[in-house]
Amino acid sequence: MNCSKKHLPTNCVVRAKIIRKTLLSLALLTLLAAPQSVMAQAAAPAVNTSDQLPLGNKFLRVVQSATGMNFLASFVASKVTGVVLSKKTGGRVKAKVGTYSLTDLAAGKVKSIKIVVTHPKLNGVELGEFQIKTQKPLWLTKRSLKQPNEMLVYFKFTQDQIQKILQDERATAMLKGLKIDLPGLGAQEISVIDPSVVIGQDSLDIKAFLVTKGASRDTGVQLAIFGHPKLIEERKIVIDALKIESPTIDEPLIFADFVSKLVNPIIDFARFDRTDHAFRLSVLTVNPGKIEGMGRLLLVPRSKK
Repeated sequence: MNCSKKHLPTNCVVRAKIIRKTLLSLALLTLLAAPQSVMAQAAAPAVNTSDQLPLGNKFLRVVQSATGMNFLASFVASKVTGVVLSKKTGGRVKAKVGTYSLTDLAAGKVKSIKIVVTHPKLNGVELGEFQIKTQKPLWLTKRSLKQPNEMLVYFKFTQDQIQKILQDERATAMLKGLKIDLPGLGAQEISVIDPSVVIGQDSLDIKAFLVTKGASRDTGVQLAIFGHPKLIEERKIVIDALKIESPTIDEPLIFADFVSKLVNPIIDFARFDRTDHAFRLSVLTVNPGKIEGMGRLLLVPRSKK
């Protein structure tokens, strides 16, 4: 049938109207159905199979990402975390917080956290450098965690930093090995005078003058202590093969055995375990001029009382 523009039979006009209505109907159905399908898909919380965190509305996450709200949320969270931790630790803090969306951040769901702390202070004593980063996403609540989590912890102490720590009376006062119970005299606190440290390859050399606190210097003992820092059971750091040299000690081998029992372990991380966290050291390396370590900070939700 000829349906040219000059001569349009009635049945051609009818057919064209039917085609237009059909196309319009299909277009309307498409426009109406598409948002419904998107909203239906976004209504159900999406679950990331890699971390098993139930995330919020997918449609809102896409909108927040497209409008830059997610970037802003991550930026603000990083800055706030850095400021808070700087006040808590007394050191310089750089924090980077990865977020899924502003909505998920408000719900306490964080994709990743990386924190670098330099020169933090413990009881006023300046320490070395620490880095903490998450292994998997965190789900936080107002009181604790929603799920158990594990963080990687890296630390480094330089020879100069350890030197300053040994010279700080507040630091030496925290070392249990510098308190001794003498027969007839009771507990006596030992003061360390003019300490110096040299970190070698798997070795630690310390020279110091020990004297009972409050006593005259000429009643003290000049010591040179040599040993090898060693990690035991991922929880204890000891000075192994400890040797002592001193011009005022007649039997340095016997005294070295006494001092070894007195000061070891230098630190036992299990003593700091609590019901909601624990730290274990996986690697301890001693190289010339520095001591480094890496471990795991285990976090679990606090029990409800």
